[in-house]
Amino acid sequence: MAPIARDLNTVFDYQLRVDRAPDGATDPTKTIFELQVIAHRVRAEIQDSAIFAEVRRGSGEQVVHTRPAMTEARLLEAGVRGWRNFVDGEGKEIACRTPEQRSLLPDLLGDPDYVTELAEAISAGSQVDAAEGN
Repeated sequence: MAPIARDLNTVFDYQLRVDRAPDGATDPTKTIFELQVIAHRVRAEIQDSAIFAEVRRGSGEQVVHTRPAMTEARLLEAGVRGWRNFVDGEGKEIACRTPEQRSLLPDLLGDPDYVTELAEAISAGSQVDAAEGN
């Protein structure tokens, strides 16, 4: 099958597993994140920026380090376009109007597992799958 182009303007809804109904269906009363497809180039830049090498003094040994948590935070920054029904501990809606507000999402979520889940959803949603033609 011939490759097809991915629409980079595609936005899709995603709800964390913890907020879904017991049968896995979306619960419209809980938080729904609006995620955007990100280009392969952007994802590659994010992943590449999380890897760096250093040479240890004395031994000259080269050591490679990764920063997976920073990769996830940057994926959220690139792929989250908004949210609905996201409230604080007092039930007050948290605004999502600017990129700066969206960049705070990893801190607002609190649980690193939620950050990981959203980052994985963005990555998965940015792939063209067999059903779409690739």
